[in-house]
Amino acid sequence: MFGIGSLELLVLAVLVVLALGLVARRGANAPDRAERSSRVVQAAWWGCVIYGAVVVPTTLLGVVSALTDDTVTVEAPIEEFWPELPPGMEVDDGEVPGKLVAGSMTSATLEVAGLATSTRVLLAAGELVSGLTIAAVVVLVALACRNIGRGTPFAPVLARACGVAAVAVALGSTISQLLTEIGTSRAAEAALGWTSASWSCSGKGCADFSPDQYVPASVWSLHFELWPLAVALVLGVVAVLLRSGAALQRETDGLV
Repeated sequence: MFGIGSLELLVLAVLVVLALGLVARRGANAPDRAERSSRVVQAAWWGCVIYGAVVVPTTLLGVVSALTDDTVTVEAPIEEFWPELPPGMEVDDGEVPGKLVAGSMTSATLEVAGLATSTRVLLAAGELVSGLTIAAVVVLVALACRNIGRGTPFAPVLARACGVAAVAVALGSTISQLLTEIGTSRAAEAALGWTSASWSCSGKGCADFSPDQYVPASVWSLHFELWPLAVALVLGVVAVLLRSGAALQRETDGLV
């Protein structure tokens, strides 16, 4: 599963701030600097177009894969686990410096077949919401670049779009992570759950081990990344600044 990329959202939000920051330079600096700023804005716009062209098919691919593939790959949380050696087995680490004293694993990459339809829908929905959230930020950056290029950086539509994007990132990231975490936990429970086990063993220590020592157990976990919420806060601040800039520009135009 691809999931929401907090780093991607952060980079896009930084692009928004940088693109809007070029506004002041463009109005105050010499024509040659204004031309260079214009080229930067154009490059950012084309970057949005290219990135959007990647996000859309990638999201659709993730949704279709979650719904139709024979096996679904998930990064699942597990109870703290470290495999033990079977009875009678010893491992010599040789002359390699460093000796393992203890270890633990709390997640595992699982390829799960035969998932219930409801679990697949949860994973697909998480993928879809994640893609739409990133797409909202891409559209915002492209809109900012377009308005800057037209000389209308404080257009009301941009301020509204920035506010909408902030809400979309906050809600979209939360909903996407919630859906994905629930779907992943259900997939892990289906893959790692067991009711009974049997084995044949003879020799010392055979009665002292169980499948729990070799098979990790699934655990329900809701882990949320906070970066998307920080990005939403940045976008909300930018929306306020845009509204203030629009009001100031109207006052300046009135004086002229």
